[in-house]
Amino acid sequence: MIRLKYVFTGFSAILFVFVISIISCSCGRLERVKKIQIPPEIKEDKIKLVDFYRNRGDIENMISTLQEAIKEKDDPWLELTMLGDCYVNKKQFTLAEETLEKAIKINPNTSYIYKAFGRLYLEEGEYEKASGYLKKALEIVDATSGEKAHAYYELARLNYAQGDIKSATRYIKMALSLFPEKSYFKAFLEELEKK
Repeated sequence: MIRLKYVFTGFSAILFVFVISIISCSCGRLERVKKIQIPPEIKEDKIKLVDFYRNRGDIENMISTLQEAIKEKDDPWLELTMLGDCYVNKKQFTLAEETLEKAIKINPNTSYIYKAFGRLYLEEGEYEKASGYLKKALEIVDATSGEKAHAYYELARLNYAQGDIKSATRYIKMALSLFPEKSYFKAFLEELEKK
């Protein structure tokens, strides 16, 4: 009986130390998060704030900032598209699709939304749908070179996923011709050239 009492007392002490260490680690992390200073010129511009959070890998703050921005705008197609992309990153595909559908109803003539749909369907493994949306993104006349480059990049990923290295290489080279400084485009080409 006495031994059991010491075992429980010892276990309680270990449990207490464990809980205290978790609390202090959490508090330390919270303090580090609080110390991140958002530059004043970024605080007022929701899109710049989203980019700020993206560069830090903070998807939760990206989502909440985009949700706020959507409420503030009459035609939030860009914010909805960015939010849909966030949901794709979190593998919340149904929510991503619903969000992108709202965006395309507001502005059906932007390649960014079609590229986002293509990426969604690529991640879901629906390659035929992905291909259709990505090719539609390239057909839009007003698409910027950056939008086209990203559509080519996603087509390269799509072809790679389907085992077509030759087409994947062709598409990534097209992306690089439009946006040669993108490091992940270069890295993907290097990976393809090793195959």
